[in-house]
Amino acid sequence: MAEVLIRDRDAGRIPPDTDTHAMAGFVGATLQGMSQQARDGASKEDLLRIAHYAISAIGA
Repeated sequence: MAEVLIRDRDAGRIPPDTDTHAMAGFVGATLQGMSQQARDGASKEDLLRIAHYAISAIGA
């Protein structure tokens, strides 16, 4: 994931000062957390709300 983010940064699709390794870690941790919540019975709406905040957090 970090390699894709590096390409996006280098291509100007994300800000040049983006810490791509930290962003990749954040996205991975968010996906793992969402996966666990889904296994524990979280609704689709709950997971979509989490995804919305994650997308906002990374500035996408």
